[in-house]
Amino acid sequence: MLIDLRDLAVEITRGMELLLADTRMSLDYRLAHAAEAQARSTREVSRAQHKLNTIAALTFPLMAVGAAFGMNLHSGMENMPVWMYWAIFASGLFLGILLRGWVKAPEAPLPAAKPAPARKK
Repeated sequence: MLIDLRDLAVEITRGMELLLADTRMSLDYRLAHAAEAQARSTREVSRAQHKLNTIAALTFPLMAVGAAFGMNLHSGMENMPVWMYWAIFASGLFLGILLRGWVKAPEAPLPAAKPAPARKK
C-alpha cells in the first residue's frame, strides 16, 4: 500500500510539474504577444507623429505668410470676384481631406526577413 501511495505521489508531482511548465509557456506566449502588439502600436504612433511633424514643417511658413497677408493692408486681393474666395476655400478643404487620409493611411506590411545564407567551411 505504501508503494502504491508513493507511486501516486510521484504521478501527482509529475502532473503538477507538467501543468507548471505548460502554464509558464502560456504566460510567455501571452507576454510575447502583448509585447508584439505594443511594438506595432508604438510604430504606428511614431509613423503618425512623423507625418504630423512633416505637415507642421510644411504649413508653418505658409501660415506665417498667410498671417502677414491677412493684415488689413491694401493688396488688390479685396477686389477679386467672390467665386475666387470659394475656389480657394474648396481647394484648402480638399487638401485638408487628402492630408487626413495620408496621416490615417495604414502602414505597408514589412517584407519578410530572408534567412541568412549558409557559410561554407
